[in-house]
Amino acid sequence: MRNVWFGTANVVHMLRKKTEKAGSQKQWAQENSISETHVSDVLRGRVDPGPTILGALGLERVVRYRHKEKP
Repeated sequence: MRNVWFGTANVVHMLRKKTEKAGSQKQWAQENSISETHVSDVLRGRVDPGPTILGALGLERVVRYRHKEKP
């Protein structure tokens, strides 16, 4: 499988679609053993998605670094 990189906005969009498909944020949260409040906070942009939400979406967080360009 090739690497596809997502930003936070993409992850939030994926989460929103999953909660809509499940019928509600509460239903999706219960199905995935995640706090409904945490799901809501991610969808409202209050917190970044953590390992539990990322795992339920089939994602993982990867940190990347690179050299800064010289001015």
